[in-house]
Amino acid sequence: MEKGGITPDDAEAKASELGIGPLASVPAPEAFDPMRLDLWTPCMALAWILWRSADKVREYWKEYREECSHWVFQRHRLGIDGDIREGHFLEQREAPTIARLPLGVSWDELNGDDAQPSTHLKSFEDARAELWAMLTRGSLRASGVNRKTRERTEIPASLWPDLDAIEEHGHDVFRPMKQFPHGLVFEDVRLDAGSVTDLWLPALDEADRAPLLVTPDTGYIPLSAAAHWVATEGGTIDAPNEALREGYRLIVQAVVDGRIEAIGTSDGLPAPIPGHVFASCRVRHPFDPLDDDVVLSETVALICYAYVDDALWQSGFDDSLRNWNGPRWRRISVKSADICAVFRYAAAKQSAYENPTRTGAPGRPGSKHLLLLEFEARAARHEVCERIGMEAKALAAWLPLAHPNVKRMAVRAVENDIREAFHEFRRKSGLPPR
Repeated sequence: MEKGGITPDDAEAKASELGIGPLASVPAPEAFDPMRLDLWTPCMALAWILWRSADKVREYWKEYREECSHWVFQRHRLGIDGDIREGHFLEQREAPTIARLPLGVSWDELNGDDAQPSTHLKSFEDARAELWAMLTRGSLRASGVNRKTRERTEIPASLWPDLDAIEEHGHDVFRPMKQFPHGLVFEDVRLDAGSVTDLWLPALDEADRAPLLVTPDTGYIPLSAAAHWVATEGGTIDAPNEALREGYRLIVQAVVDGRIEAIGTSDGLPAPIPGHVFASCRVRHPFDPLDDDVVLSETVALICYAYVDDALWQSGFDDSLRNWNGPRWRRISVKSADICAVFRYAAAKQSAYENPTRTGAPGRPGSKHLLLLEFEARAARHEVCERIGMEAKALAAWLPLAHPNVKRMAVRAVENDIREAFHEFRRKSGLPPR
């Protein structure tokens, strides 16, 4: 091999024939799952920030690369004055360092094309700047072995603006660029892996994962599932992105107003979330581009993923309130009973779609059942007008706003539809007829 007599393929075939192959080998990915690690190196963290891929993080995991061997083509001279020969050598992969990461980004760019574009999300310089900024802020903590004391210690956030990664003997060490205080050097630096993935969120290919339609019948449902249900009016219509955006807006506004109860997990425990927390909150919708600036900000943002299934939701593809200090609330859900009370038109339309005979008319469902259900919701909210004419006027104005595709109704027609329900409400409330 070193003399170029046979090719790597020939050597691998011979090794297989002798039962000792393969010569070049890579461990099974499941044996080296970086997402199961508690701690990452800064190099692994940068790989995550760049690609959001467990496979890429694995590629920059020192212990994984130590188990990898590959064929390397080299030219070499025999002795001082000997002939120059060329051939292949079987070598262990080099240890990963931050200095070599830009080469991976460049390789990604060179191998990308229209059919399969490069997969990194930002430049190496931007990724490094973001990582150092979060370490400087204290949003992300790191520990390292002090070269002088040989003890592992937490690296103060105040040091990070001056620390730089230097490659020494194939490994990263971190030292102040101005060599203070007193030539301080940190080796074997580690970061909390969970904190890294909380700040630089994973990407989910929403295009390949249709949201699951969840009916708000009992208990609580994920906030994104509620927004999808409202936007599609119980799954009876298609909802383009703008309609879904409006669904989120309506849900969030109702939570802020106190009409819908929201709960979430904070410090591992479920608890109600005050409505004012959502006020003026920037929302990252599932169909929005992945924008790290939304999370790496002092302002709390609502980060949403489409609800596909419970396993993904529990694994972090959920709805959360977070900023540069990480998630404040995770797995945000809203109360089903509140959703049905506030958005009765969607419940009505879903029921009519499933059982049109409930409307009392053949064929396409009419509007009377929608008016009656909204009237019930207004009664529950103590919003019923004093006189039936005023109530009919309010409902006639509400109908086209809630159901743009439903034919408008005259106030007199609405009054006829709600007359019996209106008088029954007055009677049960102990109020005189109007």
